[in-house]
Amino acid sequence: MDVPGVATAVITTIDAVKQILHEINPPVSGIVGIENRTGKTLLRAQEHLDHGGFATDRAVEIPPGATDNFGVRSSSNSIATGVEGRVTYDVGGEGHTFLVVHWNGPFIGENTSDCAVSGTGAGTFHALADTPTNGSTDIHFRFHLSGGAAPTPTPTPGEHPGGQHPSNQNQPGNEHPGGQHPGGEHPGGEHPGGEHPGGEHPGGQHPGGEHPGGQHPGGDHPGGQHPGGQHPGGEHPHGEHPAEHPHEPTLRHGDHDVHGWVAYLQQLLNERGAGPIGVDGAFGDRTYYAVTHFQQHRGLMVDGTVGNQTWAALRDETPVPPSTDGLAAHTFHEQHLEARWHAADDSIYFDSSSDTLRIQAVNTGSDPIAPQQFFASFTISGEAGPQLTHYLESATATGHPAQSGEYFFFQYTGIHGQVQHGTHRIEAQLPAELGGDQTHGEITVH
Repeated sequence: MDVPGVATAVITTIDAVKQILHEINPPVSGIVGIENRTGKTLLRAQEHLDHGGFATDRAVEIPPGATDNFGVRSSSNSIATGVEGRVTYDVGGEGHTFLVVHWNGPFIGENTSDCAVSGTGAGTFHALADTPTNGSTDIHFRFHLSGGAAPTPTPTPGEHPGGQHPSNQNQPGNEHPGGQHPGGEHPGGEHPGGEHPGGEHPGGQHPGGEHPGGQHPGGDHPGGQHPGGQHPGGEHPHGEHPAEHPHEPTLRHGDHDVHGWVAYLQQLLNERGAGPIGVDGAFGDRTYYAVTHFQQHRGLMVDGTVGNQTWAALRDETPVPPSTDGLAAHTFHEQHLEARWHAADDSIYFDSSSDTLRIQAVNTGSDPIAPQQFFASFTISGEAGPQLTHYLESATATGHPAQSGEYFFFQYTGIHGQVQHGTHRIEAQLPAELGGDQTHGEITVH
């Protein structure tokens, strides 16, 4: 027997089988990204793989404002398997609040992902999992954690981030992509792809620069007059008049944050999948483009202005037609206490283990809001039992006052002793001193 010849034939056959298996059993791979939009460091606590393995290393810590990306890949010696796993992060490293992210890219079927926050501080954070991309190669699994303390310092009332107004100096988040903002030269002199004529700004008139094709807002619409006439100083977009009782201020490109509203807008845009953008309180180019992306995706009027229609969509409220607050551009200032519930769809959380109801809010005023400083009223009702009214107490995750643009929450402990098991409707209202905003939702009591 020709032993060497037989061995060579066997090896050749094995290689052929491997090639066939690779063709009918291609590897599944993915890229997992965790974005930390909080003021807390995320510490990797646990990880578990159901299918496949890690293709790259994972960061031990994810600092505030940072993102960790790592690769996953199906096992090379497996047949018809994909990638699935989960990683648990300790939020702040204190052992009280945890973020769990889970991804699943099966060999056959739909790619899915989900995430959740648990623990005593869960009510102050919001976790979001983007819809994974299709296919089986380099599937993108994206997760975002926001809320808690703001990841960047908030300017004091009257002070613009960086110390200067956008009319004379750049600012974080308001920089023009690739260099300085219109009104100042780009490094090397020109804007990428060419200089904007006369320092023109894409998407609207900016101090020191004219919008391509015509002025916007405060003048003509790009390409000519705005439908319905000029704005402002004339008719509003599409001829609408200002809402009689505007709930939120109309924000435009060039607004800067001395009152928390722009930071709140940026948080909502990130959570609605229009980001990622920095939460720095400056309505710059990136925020403008995120607003137009959100408006187009939701079927709203696409103008880059955050009026009542866009606010309602961002906060998951009843849809309203386009309208503004009726004020001239860049003139709104919230120079007093003010707050809003985070959003109608995800601000209410009940932690059964601690028997505590928490409702997330954001400081949109100029003054800090301290723990135990305010009380918000809420009612709880269900199919069985009467409607009960109680008061929630203001609190923060750190125990320090919430500054402009920072998240905080109202809490009440003792739900189990008030209602029976089941699903209950919650209706809550902020105190009049903070604007009286209302929200509603449901909790399940076990």
